[in-house]
Amino acid sequence: MFEWVRETETAMEHGVAALDPEVLDTETATQLVERFARIERLGAAGKAMAAGRVADSGAWRKEGDRSAAHWVARITRPRWVRRWQCSRPPPR
Repeated sequence: MFEWVRETETAMEHGVAALDPEVLDTETATQLVERFARIERLGAAGKAMAAGRVADSGAWRKEGDRSAAHWVARITRPRWVRRWQCSRPPPR
């Protein structure tokens, strides 16, 4: 149903991987910042709408989270933070 989201994600991954800031002229760099900011806002809006549905449905309980907010925090945490937390010794 939402294949367009996966396709957009893949296109963004490829585009960002190919981006070489060293060769960008100032005008292009400025336009990219503006477009990436818009993409970021659109993504945040979509994420908020979908997270609201997860919160209302209680689906977050299936994964053992204490609340919908904890679920959102865990799911949206950057990968490097998750790796860092997994590599830390447990608290005493």
